[in-house]
Amino acid sequence: MVTYKAATLNKTITDLSEGIPGIEAIVLETYEGLVLASTLPTSAEEEIIAAISSAAQSVINRAVKELKQGDIQNTLVLSSSGQIVLTDIEGKALLTVIAKRDSNLGLISVMSRRIAKDIRGLLPF
Repeated sequence: MVTYKAATLNKTITDLSEGIPGIEAIVLETYEGLVLASTLPTSAEEEIIAAISSAAQSVINRAVKELKQGDIQNTLVLSSSGQIVLTDIEGKALLTVIAKRDSNLGLISVMSRRIAKDIRGLLPF
């Protein structure tokens, strides 16, 4: 059953990656930085992305709670050449989408939240 869920997680994020133009990579990780699935070609890169994005999201979650702004849904990081969308999965996991700067941010955000609901049922915890 664990193998089935891992394969389904990988297929889910691969479908998202291939379904939206401009997505460069997706990493699904726990808040502890453990990679659950990834579209990156090497495990070293996915581990670095998982560690950094989970740490950043934890800090942002804390800030949102301190400011009494409810529960976080998405975090967006815009840079000069790209964008990163972090989607919380009920405080259990984090979906990190790395995309080109001119990608459709609204579509990425909506689809990330939709996929997060599907992923929640597949998580091993």
